[in-house]
Amino acid sequence: MKIAVVGCCHGSLDAIYRAVPAQTKLLIICGDFQALRNLSDLETISVPRKYRHLGDFHKYYTGEKTAPVLTVFVGGNHECSSYLDELKYGGWVAKNIFYLGQFGAVVYRGIRIAGISGIYNESSFRKNEPDPRLPYTDSTLRSAYHIRPKTFVKASFLEDIDVFISHDWPSEITKWGDVNSLLRSKPFFRSDIEKGQLGSPVNQLLLEKLMPRHWFSAHLHVKFEALVRSGHRNEEEIEISMEDESESSTVAKETRFLALDKCMPKRKFFAVVNIKSASADHALYLDKRAIAINKVIGNYQPSLSKFASTEILDLEKRQPQLHQEMAHAIEKEYHRLNQEPERHFLASNLKFRQLAPGGPVAPGLKSYPNNQTTEYVERYGIRSQRATQELS
Repeated sequence: MKIAVVGCCHGSLDAIYRAVPAQTKLLIICGDFQALRNLSDLETISVPRKYRHLGDFHKYYTGEKTAPVLTVFVGGNHECSSYLDELKYGGWVAKNIFYLGQFGAVVYRGIRIAGISGIYNESSFRKNEPDPRLPYTDSTLRSAYHIRPKTFVKASFLEDIDVFISHDWPSEITKWGDVNSLLRSKPFFRSDIEKGQLGSPVNQLLLEKLMPRHWFSAHLHVKFEALVRSGHRNEEEIEISMEDESESSTVAKETRFLALDKCMPKRKFFAVVNIKSASADHALYLDKRAIAINKVIGNYQPSLSKFASTEILDLEKRQPQLHQEMAHAIEKEYHRLNQEPERHFLASNLKFRQLAPGGPVAPGLKSYPNNQTTEYVERYGIRSQRATQELS
Protein backbone atom coordinates (compact mmCIF):
# COMPACT_ATOMS: atom_id res chain seq x y z
CA MET A 1 0.00 0.00 0.00
CA LYS A 2 1.27 3.46 -0.90
CA ILE A 3 1.56 5.78 2.09
CA ALA A 4 2.58 9.41 1.59
CA VAL A 5 4.62 10.99 4.40
CA VAL A 6 5.14 14.71 4.98
CA GLY A 7 7.46 16.45 7.44
CA CYS A 8 6.30 19.80 8.87
CA CYS A 9 3.03 20.98 7.36
CA HIS A 10 3.01 24.63 8.55
CA GLY A 11 -0.57 25.04 7.34
CA SER A 12 0.26 24.34 3.68
CA LEU A 13 -2.41 21.70 3.10
CA ASP A 14 -3.23 22.77 -0.46
CA ALA A 15 0.38 22.33 -1.62
CA ILE A 16 0.66 19.01 0.20
CA TYR A 17 -2.48 17.55 -1.32
CA ARG A 18 -1.33 18.66 -4.79
CA ALA A 19 1.87 16.66 -4.23
CA VAL A 20 0.09 13.42 -3.24
CA PRO A 21 0.24 10.92 -6.14
CA ALA A 22 -2.82 9.12 -7.41
CA GLN A 23 -3.55 5.73 -5.82
CA THR A 24 -2.13 6.90 -2.49
CA LYS A 25 -4.31 5.44 0.25
CA LEU A 26 -3.05 7.35 3.29
CA LEU A 27 -1.20 10.57 4.12
CA ILE A 28 0.82 10.92 7.33
CA ILE A 29 1.89 14.38 8.54
CA CYS A 30 4.56 14.52 11.24
CA GLY A 31 3.59 17.68 13.07
CA ASP A 32 3.37 21.47 12.90
CA PHE A 33 0.04 20.79 11.24
CA GLN A 34 -1.46 24.12 12.40
CA ALA A 35 -5.18 23.37 12.58
CA LEU A 36 -6.11 27.05 12.74
CA ARG A 37 -9.86 27.50 12.47
CA ASN A 38 -10.02 31.29 12.57
CA LEU A 39 -7.93 34.38 13.30
CA SER A 40 -8.44 34.12 17.06
CA ASP A 41 -6.70 30.72 17.02
CA LEU A 42 -3.51 32.54 15.99
CA GLU A 43 -3.22 33.67 19.61
CA THR A 44 -2.76 30.03 20.70
CA ILE A 45 0.13 29.14 18.40
CA SER A 46 3.72 29.54 19.57
CA VAL A 47 5.10 31.44 16.58
CA PRO A 48 6.51 35.00 16.41
CA ARG A 49 3.68 37.35 15.42
CA LYS A 50 5.25 38.35 12.12
CA TYR A 51 5.16 34.69 11.01
CA ARG A 52 1.59 33.97 12.07
CA HIS A 53 -0.79 33.36 9.20
CA LEU A 54 -4.08 31.54 8.91
CA GLY A 55 -2.95 28.95 6.36
CA ASP A 56 -5.18 26.52 4.49
CA PHE A 57 -6.76 24.42 7.21
CA HIS A 58 -9.82 26.60 7.84
CA LYS A 59 -11.11 25.73 4.35
CA TYR A 60 -11.10 22.04 5.26
CA TYR A 61 -12.58 22.76 8.69
CA THR A 62 -15.59 24.58 7.26
CA GLY A 63 -16.14 22.09 4.44
CA GLU A 64 -15.19 24.48 1.67
CA LYS A 65 -12.63 21.82 0.74
CA THR A 66 -12.32 18.12 1.60
CA ALA A 67 -9.06 16.25 2.06
CA PRO A 68 -8.69 14.06 -1.06
CA VAL A 69 -6.91 11.31 0.89
CA LEU A 70 -7.30 9.99 4.44
CA THR A 71 -4.88 12.05 6.54
CA VAL A 72 -3.44 11.16 9.96
CA PHE A 73 -1.21 13.54 11.90
CA VAL A 74 0.48 14.24 15.22
CA GLY A 75 1.11 17.64 16.77
CA GLY A 76 4.43 19.44 16.84
CA ASN A 77 5.67 22.60 18.54
CA HIS A 78 3.85 25.09 16.29
CA GLU A 79 0.22 24.13 16.68
CA CYS A 80 -3.20 25.57 17.40
CA SER A 81 -2.94 24.42 21.01
CA SER A 82 -6.51 25.40 21.88
CA TYR A 83 -8.08 23.13 19.24
CA LEU A 84 -5.77 20.17 19.84
CA ASP A 85 -6.34 20.47 23.59
CA GLU A 86 -10.04 19.93 22.93
CA LEU A 87 -9.13 16.60 21.29
CA LYS A 88 -6.78 15.22 23.93
CA TYR A 89 -7.56 11.62 22.95
CA GLY A 90 -7.58 12.35 19.24
CA GLY A 91 -10.35 12.67 16.70
CA TRP A 92 -11.38 14.23 13.41
CA VAL A 93 -10.28 17.86 13.07
CA ALA A 94 -12.05 18.04 9.69
CA LYS A 95 -13.62 15.58 7.29
CA ASN A 96 -11.05 12.88 6.40
CA ILE A 97 -8.32 14.40 8.64
CA PHE A 98 -7.62 12.54 11.89
CA TYR A 99 -5.48 13.75 14.81
CA LEU A 100 -3.89 11.00 16.92
CA GLY A 101 -4.06 13.03 20.13
CA GLN A 102 -1.34 13.49 22.74
CA PHE A 103 -0.94 9.73 22.44
CA GLY A 104 -2.89 7.46 20.17
CA ALA A 105 -2.98 4.63 17.69
CA VAL A 106 -5.19 3.61 14.80
CA VAL A 107 -5.43 0.68 12.41
CA TYR A 108 -5.82 1.14 8.67
CA ARG A 109 -5.93 -1.85 6.32
CA GLY A 110 -4.32 -3.95 9.02
CA ILE A 111 -1.44 -1.50 9.56
CA ARG A 112 -1.04 -0.30 13.17
CA ILE A 113 -0.09 3.38 13.28
CA ALA A 114 0.80 5.02 16.60
CA GLY A 115 2.25 8.34 17.63
CA ILE A 116 2.80 11.01 20.23
CA SER A 117 2.43 14.75 19.82
CA GLY A 118 4.67 17.60 20.90
CA ILE A 119 8.38 17.81 21.61
CA TYR A 120 10.62 17.00 24.55
CA ASN A 121 11.64 19.74 26.96
CA GLU A 122 13.73 18.64 29.93
CA SER A 123 12.39 21.28 32.33
CA SER A 124 8.72 20.63 31.51
CA PHE A 125 9.18 16.88 31.65
CA ARG A 126 10.86 17.15 35.05
CA LYS A 127 8.19 19.49 36.48
CA ASN A 128 5.38 17.22 35.24
CA GLU A 129 2.78 19.96 35.54
CA PRO A 130 -0.84 19.60 34.39
CA ASP A 131 -1.59 20.39 30.77
CA PRO A 132 -2.16 24.14 30.39
CA ARG A 133 -5.49 25.41 29.13
CA LEU A 134 -6.93 28.70 27.96
CA PRO A 135 -6.15 31.44 28.67
CA TYR A 136 -2.46 30.81 27.94
CA THR A 137 0.40 32.90 29.30
CA ASP A 138 3.62 33.36 27.34
CA SER A 139 5.07 30.48 29.35
CA THR A 140 2.16 28.05 29.11
CA LEU A 141 1.76 28.77 25.40
CA ARG A 142 5.18 27.16 24.96
CA SER A 143 4.79 24.39 27.52
CA ALA A 144 1.44 23.36 26.03
CA TYR A 145 3.24 21.35 23.35
CA HIS A 146 5.84 19.78 25.68
CA ILE A 147 5.52 16.02 26.17
CA ARG A 148 4.43 14.96 29.66
CA PRO A 149 5.61 11.83 31.51
CA LYS A 150 2.13 10.27 31.25
CA THR A 151 2.42 10.36 27.45
CA PHE A 152 5.69 8.45 27.58
CA VAL A 153 4.24 5.89 29.98
CA LYS A 154 1.25 5.30 27.72
CA ALA A 155 3.33 4.87 24.57
CA SER A 156 5.75 2.52 26.34
CA PHE A 157 2.96 -0.08 26.75
CA LEU A 158 2.32 -0.36 23.01
CA GLU A 159 3.20 -3.55 21.14
CA ASP A 160 3.71 -4.66 17.54
CA ILE A 161 3.61 -1.25 15.87
CA ASP A 162 4.03 -0.94 12.10
CA VAL A 163 4.38 2.85 11.97
CA PHE A 164 5.28 5.26 14.75
CA ILE A 165 5.00 9.03 14.24
CA SER A 166 6.69 11.71 16.31
CA HIS A 167 7.58 15.34 15.68
CA ASP A 168 11.11 15.36 17.06
CA TRP A 169 13.73 12.67 16.44
CA PRO A 170 14.98 9.96 18.78
CA SER A 171 18.14 11.40 20.34
CA GLU A 172 20.58 8.75 19.07
CA ILE A 173 19.13 8.12 15.62
CA THR A 174 22.12 9.68 13.85
CA LYS A 175 24.23 6.67 14.88
CA TRP A 176 22.27 4.57 12.40
CA GLY A 177 22.37 6.83 9.34
CA ASP A 178 24.74 8.90 7.22
CA VAL A 179 25.69 11.49 9.81
CA ASN A 180 28.44 12.97 7.63
CA SER A 181 25.93 13.82 4.92
CA LEU A 182 23.63 15.31 7.55
CA LEU A 183 26.43 17.50 8.89
CA ARG A 184 27.29 18.76 5.44
CA SER A 185 23.80 20.22 5.15
CA LYS A 186 23.39 21.08 8.84
CA PRO A 187 26.90 21.65 10.30
CA PHE A 188 25.47 23.36 13.41
CA PHE A 189 24.01 19.99 14.47
CA ARG A 190 27.49 18.70 15.37
CA SER A 191 27.58 19.91 18.97
CA ASP A 192 24.15 18.49 19.84
CA ILE A 193 24.99 15.17 18.14
CA GLU A 194 28.23 14.86 20.11
CA LYS A 195 26.34 15.55 23.35
CA GLY A 196 23.51 13.17 22.44
CA GLN A 197 21.02 16.04 22.50
CA LEU A 198 19.85 16.19 18.88
CA GLY A 199 16.36 14.98 19.52
CA SER A 200 14.32 13.47 22.30
CA PRO A 201 15.59 10.97 24.91
CA VAL A 202 11.94 9.99 25.42
CA ASN A 203 11.65 9.04 21.75
CA GLN A 204 14.96 7.20 21.97
CA LEU A 205 13.67 5.04 24.82
CA LEU A 206 10.45 4.37 22.92
CA LEU A 207 12.38 3.42 19.80
CA GLU A 208 14.51 0.93 21.73
CA LYS A 209 11.47 -0.57 23.45
CA LEU A 210 8.95 -0.65 20.61
CA MET A 211 11.15 -1.09 17.51
CA PRO A 212 8.32 -0.29 15.09
CA ARG A 213 8.83 -1.28 11.47
CA HIS A 214 8.81 2.38 10.42
CA TRP A 215 9.34 5.62 12.34
CA PHE A 216 8.55 8.99 10.76
CA SER A 217 9.59 12.41 12.14
CA ALA A 218 10.04 16.05 11.17
CA HIS A 219 10.98 19.14 13.24
CA LEU A 220 14.63 19.64 12.20
CA HIS A 221 13.78 20.68 8.63
CA VAL A 222 16.05 18.21 6.87
CA LYS A 223 15.62 14.81 5.27
CA PHE A 224 17.42 12.00 7.10
CA GLU A 225 17.16 8.23 6.81
CA ALA A 226 18.44 5.52 9.11
CA LEU A 227 18.11 1.77 9.55
CA VAL A 228 18.08 0.79 13.21
CA ARG A 229 18.91 -2.81 14.02
CA SER A 230 18.56 -4.46 17.38
CA GLY A 231 18.40 -8.02 18.66
CA HIS A 232 19.00 -10.24 21.60
CA ARG A 233 19.84 -13.88 22.05
CA ASN A 234 17.32 -16.27 23.49
CA GLU A 235 19.33 -17.56 26.46
CA GLU A 236 17.25 -20.75 26.91
CA GLU A 237 17.90 -21.85 23.34
CA ILE A 238 21.59 -21.04 23.64
CA GLU A 239 21.88 -23.20 26.76
CA ILE A 240 20.27 -26.12 24.92
CA SER A 241 22.78 -25.97 22.09
CA MET A 242 25.88 -23.87 22.70
CA GLU A 243 27.42 -25.01 19.41
CA ASP A 244 24.44 -24.27 17.17
CA GLU A 245 24.04 -20.51 16.74
CA SER A 246 21.17 -20.79 14.29
CA GLU A 247 18.86 -17.95 13.34
CA SER A 248 16.24 -19.37 15.67
CA SER A 249 18.41 -18.44 18.68
CA THR A 250 18.40 -14.74 17.80
CA VAL A 251 15.50 -12.34 17.82
CA ALA A 252 16.25 -9.30 15.66
CA LYS A 253 14.18 -6.31 14.64
CA GLU A 254 14.67 -3.41 12.28
CA THR A 255 13.20 0.07 12.23
CA ARG A 256 13.36 2.18 9.10
CA PHE A 257 13.57 5.80 10.20
CA LEU A 258 12.67 8.70 7.93
CA ALA A 259 12.66 12.38 8.81
CA LEU A 260 11.50 14.98 6.31
CA ASP A 261 11.79 18.74 5.78
CA LYS A 262 9.05 21.39 6.03
CA CYS A 263 6.63 21.99 3.20
CA MET A 264 8.33 24.57 1.00
CA PRO A 265 9.33 24.67 -2.68
CA LYS A 266 12.48 22.69 -3.50
CA ARG A 267 12.60 21.15 -0.03
CA LYS A 268 12.51 17.41 0.68
CA PHE A 269 9.28 17.45 2.65
CA PHE A 270 7.50 14.57 0.90
CA ALA A 271 8.03 10.83 0.39
CA VAL A 272 6.01 7.80 -0.65
CA VAL A 273 6.55 4.59 1.28
CA ASN A 274 5.20 1.17 0.34
CA ILE A 275 3.97 -0.82 3.33
CA LYS A 276 2.37 -4.21 3.00
CA SER A 277 -1.25 -4.15 4.16
CA ALA A 278 -2.87 -7.08 5.90
CA SER A 279 -6.48 -6.16 5.15
CA ALA A 280 -8.56 -4.72 2.33
CA ASP A 281 -10.82 -2.89 4.80
CA HIS A 282 -10.60 0.83 3.98
CA ALA A 283 -12.17 1.97 7.25
CA LEU A 284 -10.04 3.60 9.95
CA TYR A 285 -10.22 1.92 13.36
CA LEU A 286 -9.18 3.06 16.82
CA ASP A 287 -6.53 0.72 18.18
CA LYS A 288 -7.87 -1.40 21.05
CA ARG A 289 -4.60 -1.57 22.95
CA ALA A 290 -4.28 2.22 22.88
CA ILE A 291 -7.83 2.49 24.25
CA ALA A 292 -6.97 0.02 27.04
CA ILE A 293 -3.81 2.00 27.82
CA ASN A 294 -5.69 5.30 28.02
CA LYS A 295 -8.23 3.77 30.39
CA VAL A 296 -5.74 2.07 32.71
CA ILE A 297 -3.10 4.80 32.84
CA GLY A 298 -5.86 7.34 33.51
CA ASN A 299 -6.75 5.35 36.63
CA TYR A 300 -3.10 5.23 37.73
CA GLN A 301 -2.34 8.90 37.02
CA PRO A 302 -2.51 9.94 40.72
CA SER A 303 0.15 7.33 41.56
CA LEU A 304 2.36 8.22 38.60
CA SER A 305 2.28 11.93 39.45
CA LYS A 306 4.18 11.20 42.67
CA PHE A 307 7.29 9.92 40.89
CA ALA A 308 10.23 11.93 39.61
CA SER A 309 10.76 12.00 35.85
CA THR A 310 13.85 9.78 36.20
CA GLU A 311 11.69 7.09 37.76
CA ILE A 312 9.04 7.48 35.08
CA LEU A 313 11.62 6.92 32.34
CA ASP A 314 12.80 3.72 34.05
CA LEU A 315 9.55 2.63 35.62
CA GLU A 316 9.87 -1.05 34.74
CA LYS A 317 13.07 -1.37 36.79
CA ARG A 318 12.52 1.23 39.49
CA GLN A 319 8.87 0.45 40.21
CA PRO A 320 8.54 -3.14 38.97
CA GLN A 321 5.47 -4.01 41.03
CA LEU A 322 3.53 -0.98 39.82
CA HIS A 323 4.65 -1.54 36.23
CA GLN A 324 3.59 -5.17 36.33
CA GLU A 325 0.26 -4.21 37.88
CA MET A 326 -0.43 -1.69 35.12
CA ALA A 327 0.67 -4.12 32.40
CA HIS A 328 -1.67 -6.78 33.78
CA ALA A 329 -4.57 -4.31 33.93
CA ILE A 330 -3.93 -3.18 30.34
CA GLU A 331 -3.82 -6.77 29.12
CA LYS A 332 -7.06 -7.56 30.93
CA GLU A 333 -8.83 -4.54 29.45
CA TYR A 334 -7.40 -5.28 26.00
CA HIS A 335 -8.74 -8.84 26.22
CA ARG A 336 -12.16 -7.48 27.19
CA LEU A 337 -12.18 -5.06 24.25
CA ASN A 338 -11.28 -7.89 21.89
CA GLN A 339 -14.59 -9.55 22.73
CA GLU A 340 -16.54 -6.59 21.33
CA PRO A 341 -17.60 -6.30 17.67
CA GLU A 342 -15.10 -4.55 15.42
CA ARG A 343 -17.66 -1.91 14.48
CA HIS A 344 -17.41 -0.54 18.03
CA PHE A 345 -13.92 0.71 17.19
CA LEU A 346 -14.60 2.48 13.91
CA ALA A 347 -13.07 5.94 14.00
CA SER A 348 -16.20 7.09 12.18
CA ASN A 349 -18.09 6.53 15.43
CA LEU A 350 -16.48 9.80 16.51
CA LYS A 351 -18.49 12.45 14.69
CA PHE A 352 -16.76 15.58 13.46
CA ARG A 353 -18.71 18.77 14.06
CA GLN A 354 -17.69 22.32 13.29
CA LEU A 355 -17.94 23.87 16.73
CA ALA A 356 -15.95 27.09 16.26
CA PRO A 357 -16.42 29.80 13.62
CA GLY A 358 -14.16 29.12 10.66
CA GLY A 359 -12.35 31.36 8.21
CA PRO A 360 -10.82 34.87 8.39
CA VAL A 361 -12.96 35.93 11.34
CA ALA A 362 -11.96 36.75 14.92
CA PRO A 363 -14.64 35.46 17.34
CA GLY A 364 -12.35 35.79 20.36
CA LEU A 365 -10.57 33.12 22.35
CA LYS A 366 -12.88 30.48 23.69
CA SER A 367 -12.72 26.78 24.51
CA TYR A 368 -15.15 24.57 22.59
CA PRO A 369 -15.60 21.27 24.51
CA ASN A 370 -15.49 18.66 21.78
CA ASN A 371 -18.21 16.05 21.34
CA GLN A 372 -15.61 13.52 20.18
CA THR A 373 -13.78 13.69 23.52
CA THR A 374 -17.10 13.17 25.28
CA GLU A 375 -17.95 10.24 23.01
CA TYR A 376 -14.54 8.64 23.49
CA VAL A 377 -14.41 8.78 27.29
CA GLU A 378 -18.02 7.66 27.66
CA ARG A 379 -17.86 4.89 25.06
CA TYR A 380 -14.67 3.35 26.45
CA GLY A 381 -15.05 4.14 30.13
CA ILE A 382 -12.12 6.53 30.44
CA ARG A 383 -12.24 7.91 33.95
CA SER A 384 -9.54 10.37 34.91
CA GLN A 385 -9.35 13.76 36.53
CA ARG A 386 -8.34 15.31 33.23
CA ALA A 387 -11.21 13.67 31.36
CA THR A 388 -13.64 14.95 33.94
CA GLN A 389 -12.27 18.47 33.52
CA GLU A 390 -12.65 18.20 29.75
CA LEU A 391 -16.30 17.29 30.08
CA SER A 392 -17.08 20.21 32.39
